[in-house]
Amino acid sequence: MSGKGPLYGARLRGGDLVLTLDPKTVRMLSLRVAGEEFLSPGGGALCRLQLLNAVGNPRRLSDSDARNRKFMKMARDTWRIRLERLADLDLAVELMLHVDATGAIQWRAGVENRTRERLEWIDFPSLSLRGDFVAQGGRARLFWPGNEGCLIEDPAIRQGSWFRYNAPQYPSPGLGGAYPGPCPMQFMAYFRAKLGLYIAAHDPDGHTKHIEFDLAHATVRPEFAHFTAGHGAGRLKLPYPMVLRAFKGDWYDAATLYRDWSLRHLKTLPATVRANQRFPAWVAEPPLVVIYPVTGRGSHSGPTRPNEYFPLKRALPALDGLAARLDTKLMALLMHWEGTAPWAPPYTWPPRGGAKAMERFAGELQRRGHKLGLYCSGTGWTQFANTGSGRYNREREFAKRKLARFMCRGPRHEMVSRNCNTDDLRWGYDICAATRFAREVMRAEALKIAAAGVDYIQLFDQNLGGGGMLCYSDVHGHPPGPGPWQRRAMSRMFADILRALRRAGRETVLGCEGTAAETFLGELPVNDLRWNFNFEIGTPVPAFSYVYHEYVRNFQGNQCIILDTLDEKRSPLNFFYRLAYSFAAGDALTVILKDGGEIHWGWCVSWDLRPPPQIAACAFIRDLLEWRREAARDYLVDGLMLKPFDLQGATLEPIYLRRGDALRIPAVLTSRWRSPSGGEAQICVNWTDRPRRVRVRGVWAEGCALRRAPRAAVSKVRGRSPILDLPPFAAALLEKTP
Repeated sequence: MSGKGPLYGARLRGGDLVLTLDPKTVRMLSLRVAGEEFLSPGGGALCRLQLLNAVGNPRRLSDSDARNRKFMKMARDTWRIRLERLADLDLAVELMLHVDATGAIQWRAGVENRTRERLEWIDFPSLSLRGDFVAQGGRARLFWPGNEGCLIEDPAIRQGSWFRYNAPQYPSPGLGGAYPGPCPMQFMAYFRAKLGLYIAAHDPDGHTKHIEFDLAHATVRPEFAHFTAGHGAGRLKLPYPMVLRAFKGDWYDAATLYRDWSLRHLKTLPATVRANQRFPAWVAEPPLVVIYPVTGRGSHSGPTRPNEYFPLKRALPALDGLAARLDTKLMALLMHWEGTAPWAPPYTWPPRGGAKAMERFAGELQRRGHKLGLYCSGTGWTQFANTGSGRYNREREFAKRKLARFMCRGPRHEMVSRNCNTDDLRWGYDICAATRFAREVMRAEALKIAAAGVDYIQLFDQNLGGGGMLCYSDVHGHPPGPGPWQRRAMSRMFADILRALRRAGRETVLGCEGTAAETFLGELPVNDLRWNFNFEIGTPVPAFSYVYHEYVRNFQGNQCIILDTLDEKRSPLNFFYRLAYSFAAGDALTVILKDGGEIHWGWCVSWDLRPPPQIAACAFIRDLLEWRREAARDYLVDGLMLKPFDLQGATLEPIYLRRGDALRIPAVLTSRWRSPSGGEAQICVNWTDRPRRVRVRGVWAEGCALRRAPRAAVSKVRGRSPILDLPPFAAALLEKTP
């Protein structure tokens, strides 16, 4: 299939995309974009599915297990494929393939199940694509939407990391491809040079899925496992299609296709933040987020003792000094503040030092024009924790109140959690979001915290993206398997909490770890990003901001375990790169404090480690904050991200991973924006300590003006490809001439 010779079989053409099947064997022969073959020699499968028997044991099947295969051409642009007697079971899968008005090939799936087994999930089409990635001398790249967006050019990075492929299975891994959750969108893209394949679930209701990719044997297999809520005997028809479409370009162009669909069809999409009246005014432009613990010295786990920021008021001099140096308002976002134990959900209150002390601290911050936020830890249940000053234990309460009945269960009725369960942190379970207990306990904790005057609660830390955990229980009031009920259960929980807060007269804002998935943007408007996890997989790209920036206000986040991943000795400028990345992505900036009020590398970094250079860090942050407040505000805060004009001359600088691999990052990052009033601008940021010269190719025909500093006068720029000279740690703005 590597050549361009004739292929004989049934062809379905959608623009530049041509799918060829053998009508006799009903197998994929070819998938070509503009004449170029994308399938690997094996071609992949039409579908894969997993059944669960009466005791919950899985059985994995694919179309190759079908004893009977039927191919019917219904019309010029419509095929019907029927696969019967899979593994000799009374089970049939029906696929309808149709070319729609956009030129996309839509795949729809239905299942007829006359067995005693339940359908757990179905994955279709299960493509196997060529894995000749760029780093290996090939031309392939893969975009994956996990953790806000990741571009894979070198499969060795993921294969050598702790963040490997996760199969769709209980218990929930916490990270990976869970949608809606740490995977916040429903599309992937595979492209070879400038020819691309867009792969998406056009599901306006946001049903539960597992969106992942598997790398093996020089192939890449995109995976969309659609959970069916434990469907038993009878007919099932998924109410939305999987879509394949050819495009030209890169991940921006694929994201444009998804944005065009989602902004028209996603049912849960709220008003833009600029137009949304449901949240307090500060949400529209979050301040600088300043994160620090009140116990411990930068360790995520293990026993902790109060540090110099406790009692709480002792942090005020450091916060005042930072606000003055950076000329900004800020939000203090506290960790290890709980009076119970850090990272030991669901109980957090009262705080260490008492509720009155927290209330007074909130008042002091707010009188200065600042905000107060607290980390919590989501819908987990902690049996015992090894954090905090003593041993935290709820095993007796768990047994006495028979709380096991509210915990997530696996298909064999097992009760297991992988979510932050470690010997030196905590042990426990996941609370099922559909239970009354989950709603009541989360609502009660939120009300206690809000009563102290707290402005922001990252209530769903550890629920990345705001997603719930997989559950197969048959006594929680939901079907006996993951499915559409999960999104509804989490949305109901958010709505219950927000309603209770408003009734109590509180404007407290809720958020989660990672960006809120697209289905939860209306309830979780401010969130702690986790794009840095993608250093374990490939190169982070701001795809979520590209699609949804107008609908959410995310911040850079605590950059958890950043120096477990990046080597600060070989790449000391990684701190400045991460600031520049978040700034160019339109996200609010974040700093993490160590002792002495100094800015540190990130969370989970010992305070004994030497911090980044403070004078240079403060100067860069102050400059970027001024850009956000002044000349770039309408773009970076309220704007719609556009595909940037091509930047030439930005040499690739290595960012070394701890294990020795290196990512090659442009020395100048760039993004382009359209403001609500229709203006357009492209911003460029030099994150390195050397001057850089770049050329911006093909800017607006109307001409543009250059601004070299946030308050500097603009200068007219001639030509369609201006040259920019950028000093070290500096930004510049090209703006379209009206």
